Amino acid sequence: MQKKWSSTPKHIMRKKCIEYAIKKWEAANFIEFGAGTGDVTTLFLEKGYYGKCYDLGVENRQILRNNLVKYSHQAEVVDDLESIKGLQFDYLFAFEVLEHIKNDAEVLKEWSSSLKSGGKILISVPAHMSKYSKDDESVGHVRRYEKAEITQLLERTGYKDITVLNYGFPLGNITRMMSNIIQGSKKTHQNGSLEERSIKSGVERNPITNKLAFLFNEITLMPFIFLQKIFLQKDWGDGYVVYAQKI
Repeated sequence: MQKKWSSTPKHIMRKKCIEYAIKKWEAANFIEFGAGTGDVTTLFLEKGYYGKCYDLGVENRQILRNNLVKYSHQAEVVDDLESIKGLQFDYLFAFEVLEHIKNDAEVLKEWSSSLKSGGKILISVPAHMSKYSKDDESVGHVRRYEKAEITQLLERTGYKDITVLNYGFPLGNITRMMSNIIQGSKKTHQNGSLEERSIKSGVERNPITNKLAFLFNEITLMPFIFLQKIFLQKDWGDGYVVYAQKI
């Protein structure tokens, strides 16, 4: 069976930035929107967090369940957001999700109703609209964010003490350009509606990316993982990891 998803350098760098952001956090219950394959979810489950996950698409949720079967006592994949109405969580996670949503403020406000007052939100989004390309379009992105823009979005939806980390420099900038070249030669990947492309993006990669995935892991990328920590407070990388506290 052909492999459809693999960890890209940017994904690995993002996970390490997320791990850096939560290093002093205490494990508690969470709700994660757009959990994809559950690869980032396992980072939290291995640290003792527990909660519920949701993703669009029946097939995506089944993939998520299969990948999290080892943690079935900690994580429940829900089929309907109605099932979490009235529940309150300590943490809200959404990684590489908001950029797919046209009415992001409205949706974020709705999600936040499930977060306790004083609870923390942790999200990631692609950075800099000037970098928007066919690659973004192919995976259902409607935007990339500026640092001030994502900060203001969280302020408007009821958050304070906002921290924005800019990850991936310099490796992410290089791999983005390579991805744009690959995408420029592959037109069929852009078939489907915005929602269909968004759903696929969480569980599928470009076949060329999957073939090269064996080259990339935390060991081979260690110099870049170390290097990105130096630049987290700059605004040179390709993505943001953002956390804040609900008022």
